[in-house]
Amino acid sequence: MLRRSGNVHTKEMMGSDCATIRYLLTTILLGVLVSLPFAAMAAEGGTETLLTTVRLDRPLHFATPSGDPLLLTPGDYVVEVLGTQGLQLRRKDQPPLVISATADRHEEELESPFALAVADESAPTLTHLLLLLPDGRTFQSTGSDDGVMPRMIPTHIVVAVLKSFATGSPVKQSLQIESKSSRFGTTYRTSTLFAGMCALLCQRDEDCRAFTWKRNLAKPVQGICHLMQDAPPKQEDDCCLSGVKPSVAAK
Repeated sequence: MLRRSGNVHTKEMMGSDCATIRYLLTTILLGVLVSLPFAAMAAEGGTETLLTTVRLDRPLHFATPSGDPLLLTPGDYVVEVLGTQGLQLRRKDQPPLVISATADRHEEELESPFALAVADESAPTLTHLLLLLPDGRTFQSTGSDDGVMPRMIPTHIVVAVLKSFATGSPVKQSLQIESKSSRFGTTYRTSTLFAGMCALLCQRDEDCRAFTWKRNLAKPVQGICHLMQDAPPKQEDDCCLSGVKPSVAAK
């Protein structure tokens, strides 16, 4: 009985530590993501395509599953899993490309696949491409400017991305994020997402001018994401987090 009590106490401490780490790692990720407005290709595919589309802003060298080098040119790519060790990247009107990927697990409750391109602050030549799936699988691949591939996968990048979903937006530099506020107006798209994913969805959707993420009281980490084509006035609201694109906020 004493041993069981100790285990329970340890689990409680670990839960508290995880919550703290989740908050801290969100702030680490805010300036890391290379997410820019996306082309009409993504907007035509609905929410899932928008969430699985990444933009590469410079040429990057990756490896194929067979180990051959592959150069990805700048542009928008829809990311999909292929088998157990590959990611397929599609561009509009071009044949798909396949790069090698490492499989891992995550514990977030996702309803849609979610892709990110993350620049590595500790190694400026590297960019990490991640795809998270609703079944708990994570696929990660690393590309470089100069073709030199790292021997070890930097797990801190994966951890930072996973922990960013719950507590805030990883697009601080691209959107004006407003905590404890709402901008409810005419909604043209709604999705059940984490707060950070909602902000990225608006950023990637060319039709979106502002968003409001309303917390789910039963599952506070998740909520309903509302995208709007205009920018309704901001209202103070503890239930929500909202954001507006800089070009709209300046008007």
